[in-house]
Amino acid sequence: MTDLLHLNFRRRIAALVWVRWLLWLPLLAAVMAWRSGAVFVAAVIAGTALSLALKAWEQSARRQFVREAMMPLYLATK
Repeated sequence: MTDLLHLNFRRRIAALVWVRWLLWLPLLAAVMAWRSGAVFVAAVIAGTALSLALKAWEQSARRQFVREAMMPLYLATK
């Protein structure tokens, strides 16, 4: 499997979006297994924290892509 940091910007951003969505699968499992309220609350807190961290990483990658991408020639000539 390829390393996330060695992907180009477009693929890295797409991977971060998918990972953020897949992150909620453990929360769904916790809801379905509903053994105790503490497990559910811990899953919600952990899922939310990781989702926010991945969102910040995704936004950072988007900003870096905009900063470092080459300007199209038709825009550079205008």
